[in-house]
Amino acid sequence: MAHLIFKENNMAKMTKSGIAKRGFASMDPEKQRQIASKGGRAAHASGRAHQFTS
Repeated sequence: MAHLIFKENNMAKMTKSGIAKRGFASMDPEKQRQIASKGGRAAHASGRAHQFTS
């Protein structure tokens, strides 16, 4: 029964090519930006972010 529910939920996230989006790719673009922004801020705060030189 749980497998059937998972399959139905997964089918709702199918792309045109028939491949299901999972995880980060299944989120709406705004939510992705919010999460990525938090990661960037954390990297800069800890000194591990890339520093552009040019």
